Amino acid sequence: YIVEIHGLPREEAKQAFLKNKTIPNLLAWLYETFREFVFVRKASLVVTDTEYEKEALRKLSSSKDLDIHVIHQGIYEEFYKQEYQPVDKTILAVGTIAPRKDQLMMLEVIDRLRKDIPDIKLAIVGGLVDLNYYKKIQARIVSKKLSKHVFLFPDVHALELLKHYRRSKIFMLCAREESQCVAMAEAMAVGLPVVSTNV
Repeated sequence: YIVEIHGLPREEAKQAFLKNKTIPNLLAWLYETFREFVFVRKASLVVTDTEYEKEALRKLSSSKDLDIHVIHQGIYEEFYKQEYQPVDKTILAVGTIAPRKDQLMMLEVIDRLRKDIPDIKLAIVGGLVDLNYYKKIQARIVSKKLSKHVFLFPDVHALELLKHYRRSKIFMLCAREESQCVAMAEAMAVGLPVVSTNV
């Protein structure tokens, strides 16, 4: 059968364990590694979207003959047509709202920056995939008194997303692990400067 792999759950689980060394996190890492190994071992063809994933899967597979094809994701042409017109000091973060993207770290960044830049703003835009994590973000915004600086936009329409890219000043990525960050490529296509963790 054919397996399509987008992202490496075992790497995400590994990063979660290294950040918080608990038994559940260790078991999650072992489970994701085993699951990935089983799927790759049984596949006759694997399709993935980056060379990074291809090499990681090649190391995991016991078969040197495993057929792995890389099909890169594209950027919708509308991103290249946008005129970069920042309207205020808004930092934009786009990505699924989940621990992997580490939006909680972004709140720490804004909390520090607001001392020197009182009118700084952070727009967090993305698909809501982890409700518990979303609630943690909301609680942290309240506890740090960041409600005038941080704005959450879960599950926005594509046209609204384009407006966020066009009007923001900087794109920020605090992810713990990435294979191919499409959102960062979209930001670059629009013309936003990018600040990112080294992933």
